[in-house]
Amino acid sequence: MTLSEMAVDVLTTADGREKTAKSRRYAAEWFAAREAGEMPEVGQAEAPLRPSRPEKPELLDPRDVPRRRPGSPQGRIALLHAVAHIELNAVDLHWDIIPRFAHVKMPPGFYDDWVRAADEESKHFNLMCTALKRRAVSTALCRRMRACGARPRRRSRISWGGWRLCPWCWRRAGST
Repeated sequence: MTLSEMAVDVLTTADGREKTAKSRRYAAEWFAAREAGEMPEVGQAEAPLRPSRPEKPELLDPRDVPRRRPGSPQGRIALLHAVAHIELNAVDLHWDIIPRFAHVKMPPGFYDDWVRAADEESKHFNLMCTALKRRAVSTALCRRMRACGARPRRRSRISWGGWRLCPWCWRRAGST
């Protein structure tokens, strides 16, 4: 597979996690070949007019998104979500330049830089997704604890004292 074909494969992948997994894999393949002293074929491929995106969730105009206070939990989640979108767009932009200008003879460092940048943006996107997932889990846990009647002081003692939450009651970790 040529570098341009790899780029088009990334650009036509809709799912963000799958897209960044391909991006990381192709970057590793590119740099493995470069470290072995090879210059992989750049080739030519037709770049899509727009990168693929999943059908859901629906993309909204920023004016249609409810406003949130930056310091609130919802505001922090919205900020992480916005940064994840930025990182995913950066992945696409970095891969897009390769097939779009493959007809122009460029030095190998040109491709090295764009592939490296795409790999870095893929890492950043994955970090943002992980942060969002952890945030969602901790938010759900806090809601469940409140529903079970735990008070803030007790919650901190329970979470650090080896206790875990079960759906119906509190019990010591490892007990039945």
